[in-house]
Amino acid sequence: MVGVLAVAQCINAIDRHIINLLVPFIKADLQISDTQMGLLLGFAFALFYTVMGLPIGRWADSYSRRIIIAFGAGFWSLMTIACGLAQNFLQLFLARMGVGAGEATLNPSGYSLISDYFPQERRAKPLGVFIMGHTVGAAIALLVGGALVQYLVSNEVTWTVPLIGTLQPWQIAFVCAGAPGFLIVLLILTIREPERREMMAPTAKAGTADAKPAASIPVAEVVGYFVTNSRVYLPIFLGFGFILLWEMGKSLWTPTYFIRTFGWTPGEVGFRLGLMTLFFTSGGAVASGWVSDYLAKRGYRDASLRAAFLGTLAGLPFTVLATLMPTPTLAVIMFCPVLFFGAFPFALGPAAIAAITPNQMRAQITALYLFSINLLGFGLGPLFIGAITDYVFADEAQLRYSISVSAAIAMPLALVALAASMRQYIATLERLESAVTSVHDTNN
Repeated sequence: MVGVLAVAQCINAIDRHIINLLVPFIKADLQISDTQMGLLLGFAFALFYTVMGLPIGRWADSYSRRIIIAFGAGFWSLMTIACGLAQNFLQLFLARMGVGAGEATLNPSGYSLISDYFPQERRAKPLGVFIMGHTVGAAIALLVGGALVQYLVSNEVTWTVPLIGTLQPWQIAFVCAGAPGFLIVLLILTIREPERREMMAPTAKAGTADAKPAASIPVAEVVGYFVTNSRVYLPIFLGFGFILLWEMGKSLWTPTYFIRTFGWTPGEVGFRLGLMTLFFTSGGAVASGWVSDYLAKRGYRDASLRAAFLGTLAGLPFTVLATLMPTPTLAVIMFCPVLFFGAFPFALGPAAIAAITPNQMRAQITALYLFSINLLGFGLGPLFIGAITDYVFADEAQLRYSISVSAAIAMPLALVALAASMRQYIATLERLESAVTSVHDTNN
């Protein structure tokens, strides 16, 4: 099951990130600015990705999660192809919104499935593998996508499509990225729905003779639980949100940074960054689970949050300095820890939330978490860097400084928020365990 979900993440990442290599060609063909490009890279995707995650989370807490993911995979693949058929900025913006809407199905449903397949103390590793699927997909998008884009551009390949017209190389790249995604639908349908763990009765029945875990909890109780525990949830959301603001801005602008600063071709960017992503980003995603498990065995009940804090702290100096290096060799060396520690936190946030959230609320609150962090990450990260380049430095060649400034602002804010969440986390965890145990004992 984890392997299938990781493959889905891989396809998800290819369709999401292929645009990163196409920035110069889209800008030239559609005649748009860095700020508009930032909207396409981030905000257009994040708009429906964040909003649709909320109702999807509600459905995932009550209905078949594999059906939800399968439908989403087919839709995001179709919308990726639609990106390749776009003829102007508005059409491409709308198609990117569609990609985001489809991809919104995967994470709330996937996190929920994994949380039901594995007990609390063993979730960090499979969640790390799930996240690693995304980093492998991002690497494939760079490695294979870079070679594909280089071939299409160098050979001036075009396609003529009835009713659409002539497709340019960047458009063909979108079509090629989206087409294989339909195969994932069949693969997802091979997994089974597990029995739901850690069920909690509605508040009105808890502790009474008829207290039985309900299949669905009213939205009002979900909201009430969130508000009651907002002192731990909100800093978690903000902490991981600020990390993602930097991470998404960096990820989506890094290929362009190497092209503008050092004159690399798309093929060179794809090959080099692809290999780095494959080893260091994937390594960070998996290592985070091992570190979290190690801390848990040492008695830290906030192990997931503590590991995320330590990884973010270790990566801070590299994130600020990497794009300021004077040579491409030094920049590549600095980007290795940037990629490693950049991937470190993201399996840990859902693991931390799953532990303090009743089963029937888990996908909904995870969806709210994803809504919050992706609004900051995808919605503002690429736009923030693009706007700094356009309106602060007013020079495309200064993109390197925009990326550094973004890190210097976002990462310290993330550390402050994570530290605040750790102070409330253990008390919230103990309250939930007491409530679940109370219901279990009454039923027995």
